[in-house]
Amino acid sequence: MSAQWMVYAVAVGAVMTLGALAAEQGTRLARRAGRWTWAVALVLTVAVPVLAPTLDSQAPTAPSGAPALAPTLVLSGLPATPALRTPSWLPARAVPDDGAPGGIDRIAQLAWILSSALTLAGLAGANVALGRRRRTWQPGSVAGFPVLVSADAGPAVVGVLRPQVVVPAWLLAAHPARQAIVMAHEAAHIAAGDQRLLAVMMALLVAMPWNLPLWYQLHRLRLAIEVDCDARVLAQGYRLADYGAALIDAGSQGARTGTARFSLMTPAVSAGFLERRLRLMMRRPARWHRIVSTILLLLAADIGVVAARIVPPRNTVTPQVAVVPLASRQALAGYYQLDDHRVATVAASADGLEVKTNIELT
Repeated sequence: MSAQWMVYAVAVGAVMTLGALAAEQGTRLARRAGRWTWAVALVLTVAVPVLAPTLDSQAPTAPSGAPALAPTLVLSGLPATPALRTPSWLPARAVPDDGAPGGIDRIAQLAWILSSALTLAGLAGANVALGRRRRTWQPGSVAGFPVLVSADAGPAVVGVLRPQVVVPAWLLAAHPARQAIVMAHEAAHIAAGDQRLLAVMMALLVAMPWNLPLWYQLHRLRLAIEVDCDARVLAQGYRLADYGAALIDAGSQGARTGTARFSLMTPAVSAGFLERRLRLMMRRPARWHRIVSTILLLLAADIGVVAARIVPPRNTVTPQVAVVPLASRQALAGYYQLDDHRVATVAASADGLEVKTNIELT
């Protein structure tokens, strides 16, 4: 892929991010899960730049068995009426280029490979470190759930295929009702498959780590996962006051004991984000929330269409020069139909061929 294509991919990701922001607000007003808006944005940010160049290809192709020429010479590949002429295909040779665009593209490709390798190494290193720490955790039980007990990690879910809950040691001394709320939250993560969703999205990030909008989308996905989990736990019948108190207690205990963010899949929970989660839980739907939600979702769809319609860079073609004798140039002279409404004229001279395409059929 070229450097221009990478810039195009970043532009698509930026527009997709705007659409996801609008879609998330719409889903929140409609009391729906918001994490899927960011998952879709991540997938489209990667898929659209990859697929668009292949779908956007509009260059005419040469007939079967004919050598490919540069776009400016592919006149004979177009249909001609009986009154119009079609030239013979001529051998062509590539003109040496100055190598400047290729040099930039090679640098971009090397940067891509290096960034993907570093991101993959970072994920692998985090998993290795997690495995080492996991061996120091002790099995236990909280509110009837089997858990792993750590001195400074959790509450969180670890593992993708076989997820387990790790809790800090201070939770063992908490009130049973508080323990039940914490375990209900982590169990809701496991039931929804949130760790698997994050793992898939991180694989997409490894594919394009230089695409900065992907990092922001992944950050918002982590936060949306927590907000959605809050809604699922409250739907089980827990009182908002008790659940909010449990979140505040877990946050303050983690800050006091220095709870570690031990995995790249563990969201960075700040005091500001905790406050936002509480505000979302306490928000009551207004009369106009359905109308605003519909408008935001339609706006998000329109923004997604705009992102998909961003024109990808054309594949560059090495210039071709046809070495044509004068007699052959004269044989090429004539009229050629470009489409249903335009005809090109080709005139031969000692200096070369002159092509005019401003003749329109009525």
